Amino acid sequence: MKTIIIVLIAMFATFATFAQKSKANSPSAKSGTDVHVTYACPMHPDVVSNNPGTCPKCGSKLVVDRRGSKQPAAVYTCPMHPDVVSSKPGKCPHCGMEMVQAKAKAN
Repeated sequence: MKTIIIVLIAMFATFATFAQKSKANSPSAKSGTDVHVTYACPMHPDVVSNNPGTCPKCGSKLVVDRRGSKQPAAVYTCPMHPDVVSSKPGKCPHCGMEMVQAKAKAN
């Protein structure tokens, strides 16, 4: 009888672990990351990208483009995963860390 109980507890723990992993990967868990953020070169405003990176013309780091009215007033990002952005504070869907407000870079 003890063996059956131990096996059932082990199976429950295994299923609970897989359920948490699939929940973290589901689209509903990433609802905070649906903010559309564009990045632009501070030296070449015509260079715009949907992903962070560097400018192909001068090699400068692309910064969050706030010229459009669609951009949120505050952008929150994960310290460990800078590609995860949100318009409101919360937890990172990848690692669970608290998202922090992205700071504007001074030129």
